[in-house]
Amino acid sequence: WGYGAMTNSYNDMQNTKCALYIGSNAAEAHPVSMLHMLHAKETGCKMIVVDPRFTRTAAKADEYVRIRSGTDIPFLFGLVYHIFENGWDDKKYVNDRVYGMDKVKAEVMAKWTPDKVEEACGVKPDQMKRVAEALAKKDQEISSLQDQLEELRQIVLAKAAPDEDDDEPPKRRGRPQKVIP
Repeated sequence: WGYGAMTNSYNDMQNTKCALYIGSNAAEAHPVSMLHMLHAKETGCKMIVVDPRFTRTAAKADEYVRIRSGTDIPFLFGLVYHIFENGWDDKKYVNDRVYGMDKVKAEVMAKWTPDKVEEACGVKPDQMKRVAEALAKKDQEISSLQDQLEELRQIVLAKAAPDEDDDEPPKRRGRPQKVIP
């Protein structure tokens, strides 16, 4: 839904079938948009909140995913893994509009298997698959899915583009985080 600002209209929110909040506490930071999301839930929208903290927004979620702090990129790689693994990606859209996704797919499938994502994020593989399926299934007719996938692609390409001969998963930028086993 955008970088630092919302890119979709409130009408898009009210008409979507699935919404993913990562590290966003809309109930406190964006109460008007949260009201629109609650209206969307009344008409069947599935709301997924991914956050290390159980927030007021998470309390309203259909699915709450607790990740370790600083592991949002491995979490996104886990979603991409399940989308590719199950053939839920829109191959025509990717072919027509995305450059380099074959390299991303190869890296994700090799390095970000469900067990590696669980090790990094603390999220069980069955929950990762459930979230990926909710976001990617074609029968859900998600009105903003392409926006979400485009943002996911930008994050994957911008923050995780490895050097050609780098065999290590991408390192998190910023202040180091202590990983709790």
